[in-house]
Amino acid sequence: MKTSEKLKQERILSQLQHLAEQLGAEVREEKGDFIGGWCTVDGDDYVFLNRKHDTAQKISVLARSIAEQNLEGIFILPAIREILEKYTTVPIEPE
Repeated sequence: MKTSEKLKQERILSQLQHLAEQLGAEVREEKGDFIGGWCTVDGDDYVFLNRKHDTAQKISVLARSIAEQNLEGIFILPAIREILEKYTTVPIEPE
């Protein structure tokens, strides 16, 4: 993978992490034998990402997790909105 593509993916991952935090979730990267995703533990929201996964897999898990949430009233960059729409059946309207 080219350095520019890797940097682009890192920026996307960072934007998705920020969006998850805006939604009230703590994003955590952990080791283990799991895919990852959004979960609630004792009333606190988390998105778990597998540390062993590459950036593209982390983006996929994070985007799928975010797309399942209520995004009403949240500003989402157009490029990030396009990524999230790949993981949802309901179009995400711009704010």
